[in-house]
Amino acid sequence: CPEAGVDFRYRHGRKLVGDRSRKSTLVADRVTESQFADDAALYATTRPIFELMTSEFIDTAKRWGLTVSITKTKGMAVGDHVDVDPVPVDANNSISMVEDFPYLGSIL
Repeated sequence: CPEAGVDFRYRHGRKLVGDRSRKSTLVADRVTESQFADDAALYATTRPIFELMTSEFIDTAKRWGLTVSITKTKGMAVGDHVDVDPVPVDANNSISMVEDFPYLGSIL
């Protein structure tokens, strides 16, 4: 999905903060997912892209012989006009959308 992910822009290149002897470079990277042990987080900028990425992620896991636990899978949207309707996975299953997500003792 070419539209997947979010852009992160950051600067790097200076050896020390405030070092004016070297120019810093603005870098932009697109991040589509993060992996945390046996957990994954998918990043999308719109609901349709999130639904497509979720479907592709589940299909890829199946091809590799893995199972995504739909009952343990949650979606979380941030920003204005957040759609809290469940994300359909198939005719019988959907992913719940949540406002807070507990992970390793922290609330995201």
